[in-house]
Amino acid sequence: MTGTGVHVEGPRPAQPTIRKTVPTTTNGHVQNGVRDSTAVKREPLLQKKAVVAFVEPAPKAETTKAKVPLKDPNKARINDARIDEAMRRRVSLEKSRKVPEKKGILGSIWTPMRKLLETLGIMDPVKNDHQSKLRKGSGLDEVDEPKLPVGDPMLIFFGLIRFKAEWVVDVEHSFYYYWLTLVSLFAFYNIIFVALRATFQELDEPDTIYRLMIADYIGDFVFFVDIFVNMFTSHLADDLTVACEPRKLFRYWFRHTTGKMDLLAILPTDLIFLGMGMNKPYCIFRLNRYFKWYKLNEWFRRTEAMVPDPQTLRLISVLFKFFIMIHLNACLYYFVSEQAGLNSDGWVYPGEAKWRKTGVNETNEDDALSTKYTWSFYWSFHSFTMIGIVQQPQKEWQFLFMTAQFVLGVQLFSQILGNTIQTVLKATDAARKFRNKIDAAFQYLEMRGVSKEIQQRVRDYFEYQWIQRRLIDDKEALESLPEKLEADLAIKVHLATLKHVRIFQGVEPGLLVDLVLKLELQVFAPGEYVCRKGDIGRELYIVKKGCLEVVSDDGSFVYARLGEGSVFGEISILNIKGIKSGNRRTANVRSIGYADLFRLSKHHLWEALEEYPDARTKILEIGRQLLVKDNLINLQEEAEHHANHQKFLDSFVKVTEGVNEVQTKFGRLVAERAAVVFKLKQRIRRLEHLTDLEDERDAWLAAGAPKQRPKPKPVVVEPPPPPPTKPGKTVKDMRKKAPVKNARK
Repeated sequence: MTGTGVHVEGPRPAQPTIRKTVPTTTNGHVQNGVRDSTAVKREPLLQKKAVVAFVEPAPKAETTKAKVPLKDPNKARINDARIDEAMRRRVSLEKSRKVPEKKGILGSIWTPMRKLLETLGIMDPVKNDHQSKLRKGSGLDEVDEPKLPVGDPMLIFFGLIRFKAEWVVDVEHSFYYYWLTLVSLFAFYNIIFVALRATFQELDEPDTIYRLMIADYIGDFVFFVDIFVNMFTSHLADDLTVACEPRKLFRYWFRHTTGKMDLLAILPTDLIFLGMGMNKPYCIFRLNRYFKWYKLNEWFRRTEAMVPDPQTLRLISVLFKFFIMIHLNACLYYFVSEQAGLNSDGWVYPGEAKWRKTGVNETNEDDALSTKYTWSFYWSFHSFTMIGIVQQPQKEWQFLFMTAQFVLGVQLFSQILGNTIQTVLKATDAARKFRNKIDAAFQYLEMRGVSKEIQQRVRDYFEYQWIQRRLIDDKEALESLPEKLEADLAIKVHLATLKHVRIFQGVEPGLLVDLVLKLELQVFAPGEYVCRKGDIGRELYIVKKGCLEVVSDDGSFVYARLGEGSVFGEISILNIKGIKSGNRRTANVRSIGYADLFRLSKHHLWEALEEYPDARTKILEIGRQLLVKDNLINLQEEAEHHANHQKFLDSFVKVTEGVNEVQTKFGRLVAERAAVVFKLKQRIRRLEHLTDLEDERDAWLAAGAPKQRPKPKPVVVEPPPPPPTKPGKTVKDMRKKAPVKNARK
C-alpha cells in the first residue's frame, strides 16, 4: 500500500491489551501488570498512583496501520521500585513524627467549637500541615492524590449566606470610630462599677442591682457584637492587599491577641450566681470584663489623630489611667478592711479619722457610700504617691500589704510622672524652639549694631508669627512625608488659590499640580513694599491673607486695594515681546498690615512650562490678549519681533540643512578611507607573509640543505653528516659566515 508513508505486508498487528493494576503496597511488586501474591494491603492515605503495564498483544485481523511500540518493562520496574522506596520512607516518617493532638479540658472545648465553625463555613477545614511536611520530605510531590473539591470561600453558614466585600469594616471609616466609642463607654462602665459593686454593699440593694444588671447585659450584648465587628475588620494580608475573605479575616482575628481577649471578656462567668444567689460576691465573677481595657487605649490613640491638640489629649489620657488605678486600689483597701474587720485597729477603715462622728447605736457599716469611697480614695492616693502620711500598719499582713502598695505606687507614679513630663515637653517643644530662634535673631542684631527701628520691626514680626501660631516651618513639618502625599496635601490647600490666576484658567491640571508644589509663602510687615514701580518683574504674587494697596510714587495717594485672592505680577513673568513697560513693574504695591502672600518665581514657571508646550502656548496667548485689552503692548514692535524671529528660524533651517549635508559628505569620506585602509592592511599582511616564507627558505639553504626539500618518508632517516670543518671552528660558526643568497627583488 502506498501513499500513507507506511508499508506493511502480512496480517494486521493486534492492538495491545491494557490492564490497570490495583494500588500496590509497600511490600507489593508489579511485574508485567500482575500484582505479587505476597502484597500486603495498605491504608488508603498511603496508596499511590496506579501503574499501567502492557501485556503481550493477541493476534487480530489484518490491518495496514503501523505497530504500536511497547513500553520498556525495565523502566516500569525502576519507576515502581522508586515509588515503593518513597512510600517506605513516608511510613517511617509517619511513625517517627506523630501529629500532636490537643488534650485535656481545652482540647475537649476547642475540638467541637472548631468543628462547628468549619460547618458554618467560617473556618477552613482542618489541614494536616504535618502530613504536607511528610509528603515533601518523602519525595512524593510527583505522586498525585485525590483532592477534595474547593468550595466558594465567600460562603458562610452552611452556604446559605454569601459574604460580601462591602461587609468588611474599614478602621478608617467613621462608623468604626463611633462603634469604638460605644464599646469604650461600656468598658469604662465595667472598670468602674465591677470593683464598686464587689466592694460596697450599698450597690447590692434590690432596687439598684436590677438596674445595674440591665446595664451589664446591654454591655455584654455590645461586647458580643463587637466580636463580629473585630472579626470582619479589614487588615493588610501578606501580599499587602486588603483581605476580604471571611476565613482569612477570622484566622487573623483569632491569632491576634485582641481576639483572645474578646473571647475571654465575653465568657459568662457571672452565671455562677445561679448557684450562689444574688448576693455580694455576684459581681466579682465579672472581672473578666476588664479584658476590654485595650479598647480605651485604642479610642485614645484614634482620637489623638482627630483633635487639633493631641498633646493635651495625651496628658488627659495619662491622668485618666492614673485615677483609674487609684480607684481600683481604693476598692481593694476597703475590701481588705472589711474582711479584717472595720475599725479593728488604726490601719483599717476608717482608721484614726477625726472627721468621723458616730451617733448612738451606729457602726462603721452605717457610713454613707460617699463617705466610705471618699476616705478609701484619699487613702489610696496617699499610699500611691507617698505625699501624705498614712497610718502605720500594726499586723504582719498589713506590713506586707503596704510594702506591695509602695512598690506598685513607686512604679506607677514614676511611670505616670515620666509620661506627664514627656507629654508636657512635647507640647512645649515647638514654643521652645521658636523662642530659641528669637533669642538667636536678637543676639545677631545686637552684635551687628542694628538700629532700634529695625529691631522693633523684627520683634513685631516674631510677635505676629506667635499670634498666628506659626511656630513650625512648613517644610520642616512636611519633610518626613512621601513626595506623593506631600503633593496631595499641597494640592488640597493651594490648588483653589492658583485657579484664581487669569493666565492659568483652562490649562492642564498637571501643570497646576506642578506649580502648586513651587509656591512659596512670604510674610510682609505693615508699611512694607511688595514691589516698586520700575522693578524687574521676576515673581507672581497671590494674596492669601491680609490687604495690600496700590499707591503713588511718594505713597501719599492710594489708587486701589487688593484683598484675599487677588493676583498681580503675572504678565511680567511671561516674557511677551512688545510690552510697553518692558517686563517691569508698573505700580507700587504696599502692605497695609501683616499680609501673607504666595510667590511663584519666573524660573519655576518656565521650568514647569518646558514639560507642557501646549499649555505654554495657551498661557502666552492669554497674556497677550490681556495686554491688548489694556493697551499695554506695542503691536508694531511685536510684529517686527515676529518677523525677525521668522528670519532667524529660516536662517537656522538653512544652516541646519548645510550642516547635515556636510555631515553626510564627511561620513562618506570616512567610510571610503576605512575601505582603503582595510585593503592596504590586507596587502601588507600578504607581503609580510611572503617575506617570512623567503626568510625561512634562505635560512634553510644557508644551513647546507639541498635546493629541493626531500619528501617526507614513512621511515625516519638520520640526517646526512655535516661537512668537514677546520680545526678550531664549529659548524655553527661556519653557518654564521656562510653567504646568504637573497631571493627577494
